[in-house]
Amino acid sequence: MASGSSELLRRLIGLFAFRLHTATRVLVLVVGLVGMATPSMAEEESIRPPVGAESLGVVVNVQDPRSVELARLYMRERGVPEANLVAVSFTPGQVDLSPAVFKAIYREAIEPLGSRIQALVLTWRRPYRVGCMSVTSAFALGYDPAYCSSGCEWTKPVPYFGSSTRSPWSDMGLRPSMMLTAESFDELSRLIVRGIQADGSHPVGPLSFVLLTSDPHRGVRGQRRPPGSVWKAPGEPDIALQYVKTDALRRQSALLMYSAGTAQVAHLVENSFLPGGVGDHLTSYGAVLEGNTGQMSVLKWISAGATGTYGTVTEPCNYVQKFPDPEVFLSRYVEGDTLVEAYWKSVLMPGQGLFVGEPLARPFGPPAARR
Repeated sequence: MASGSSELLRRLIGLFAFRLHTATRVLVLVVGLVGMATPSMAEEESIRPPVGAESLGVVVNVQDPRSVELARLYMRERGVPEANLVAVSFTPGQVDLSPAVFKAIYREAIEPLGSRIQALVLTWRRPYRVGCMSVTSAFALGYDPAYCSSGCEWTKPVPYFGSSTRSPWSDMGLRPSMMLTAESFDELSRLIVRGIQADGSHPVGPLSFVLLTSDPHRGVRGQRRPPGSVWKAPGEPDIALQYVKTDALRRQSALLMYSAGTAQVAHLVENSFLPGGVGDHLTSYGAVLEGNTGQMSVLKWISAGATGTYGTVTEPCNYVQKFPDPEVFLSRYVEGDTLVEAYWKSVLMPGQGLFVGEPLARPFGPPAARR
């Protein structure tokens, strides 16, 4: 990130151009984030390993048999040490964990973990929300209403955005968290396999798209650059992000990233993802995993073959800062970050967002040890 100080500044200025409240708030945030990008930090991080099996905590609800089964399966397939199993206990099946119950869980099970555990994976489908926060953000950051809003407002940003750190807990006091879930256990098994297959795959000519859709509110990420523009990842000319004007992709293969902007994503199953590929759509309630919201669930991305996805659990309005920045994501992914790291680093205000997928997928790292 040392060479990217000016690049980060450029990204932030472009990002905040969508919605500015006051110049002062932007200036404080930009200066704070750019200040992290010192050469010494970048040099130090380049020799640190990313989050891996040794530093990933597997959080299991001991009252939920499916959570226990999934935790054991994942730890076996990924070679996660038994010491990294983080047991919590709450009544299963509830979609919303109360802040009071969560705070007790966090205090007893998460706070004592220490620096050995740098990231977390949650092995259940419910709950997906803690008060106004997503459950992944609550476990990552601790419960704080400043990370969510009751209306169309900015929320508390995280310094992890765009950073080069590979020790987020040690350096920044947060543990990026991801929920390992899908619509069925068979899909979960396939998701884990895709994550392992992604490791060290170094895809040649992968396809990544940002859509400028006919929905003026949900298609705001596509407004960043003119239709037809192509952005290339620094140092990786084969990793190109195409900005296209359409409501949905059709018959595209080898997808590494698909950033959509509609409530429902049409023709999704006509496309195919690479192992380690991600897809998400900017809409209000994509991560409300139960009930009929009239908007596509993020789990449809997993069913379609994505290894990671993201959506919000409470109304975020169409602030791009609350959704993944495709350029930041790809920049970090090609640097060798794992999925959980790169995805988290691409969201400036993640408090309302649920991260779903196989956290250790690492296409631009060494191959995984087969188990």
